[in-house]
Amino acid sequence: MLAVFLAICYLLSVVHGGTNTVTFGPCVKPSVKTDLNITEYAGLWYEYERFPVSFEDGLSCVQAHYARLDDQFGRFRLNVTNAGIKNNAPDVIVGTAIQSWQPGVLKVKFQGAPVYGTYKVLDTDYTSYASVYSCINFFLFKIEFAWVLTRETIPTPEISAMAEKVFTDRNINTGLFVKTVQGKQYYPFAQVGIINAGTVGLEDTPRVINGTASETFDDGVLAVSFQNVPRTGEYRVLETDYKNFACIYSCIDVFFLLRIEFAWILARRNKLSPEMLARAQRVLASNNVDPAILVDTVQNGDCNYVLHP
Repeated sequence: MLAVFLAICYLLSVVHGGTNTVTFGPCVKPSVKTDLNITEYAGLWYEYERFPVSFEDGLSCVQAHYARLDDQFGRFRLNVTNAGIKNNAPDVIVGTAIQSWQPGVLKVKFQGAPVYGTYKVLDTDYTSYASVYSCINFFLFKIEFAWVLTRETIPTPEISAMAEKVFTDRNINTGLFVKTVQGKQYYPFAQVGIINAGTVGLEDTPRVINGTASETFDDGVLAVSFQNVPRTGEYRVLETDYKNFACIYSCIDVFFLLRIEFAWILARRNKLSPEMLARAQRVLASNNVDPAILVDTVQNGDCNYVLHP
C-alpha cells in the first residue's frame, strides 16, 4: 500500500512539473551515524546544498530547526520547522521526527503528510555539518533525497568537502547536488529569547536564566529550553489577551500514577486587576488546573530590575 501511495505521489509530481532526482537502479543502503546524539544534533541548521526535489522547487534561504521534546516514557521527539523564501514570501512547514528501530535513522512527518518518511543521518560533527539522505525504490528506478546541512550559512570549503565525502564514501553521486541560495534575505524562525529574572539569597542578589522558545507541531505549544538544562520542556499557552494576562501550563507524567504540574499567570503589569485575575483563574479551572494551588509572587517596589532581550 505504501509503495502504491508513493508511486502515485511521484506520478502526480511529474504531471505537475515537479523536479525530483530519479536514477536507474535500486536504493543503496548507506551506513549511518549509529551513535547519533539527538540533543547535540538539535538546533538551527542551514541548507548548503540538496538534490533537486519537487517540494523545494524555487526555495532559497532554507533553514531547519529541530527542538527536542521527550515523552513520559523517555522516548524523544523532535519538533521540526523547515523554512525558506519562495516568491519573496516566507514558506514554512512544521512536523515531527521520531526514532526508528535503527539508530541514526529518524522517521519524519510533516503537516498534511499521511505517512512518515525516512531521514538517515549519514554523519555529522554536530558543530559544522550534517549529511542527510533518503531514498525510495520505484520499480526499476529510485528517487533520491540528499542534503548537506551546515551550522553557518556559508561553510568553509573544508567543511563542505568533508560533508560531500560522506556521500562519495557511500557511493552516492555528489554531482547531483545543487547549491541552495543563502542570501541576505532569510526567514527568522518563530523563536524568541527568554530571560527569567528574580532575586534570591540573603542579600537579594539578582538571579537570571536565559533560554529560547520555538514553535512546535501543536498549536499554542512552545518548546522551551534553558541554559544548562538538557531537556526541552512543553510550554502550553492556555489563554492570553496579549495586553493583560497569559495562562501557562506544563505537566510531566511520572510512572503513570503521578504527575508534576507547572502553572503560571503572567501579567503585563506588576499587578493584575481583580477582574483580570479572576478571568485568568477561570481559564485554569476550565482546564482542570486548580487555581488554589497557585502561590502569589511578590512584586513590589524592590523589584526594580528591567529585563533586556
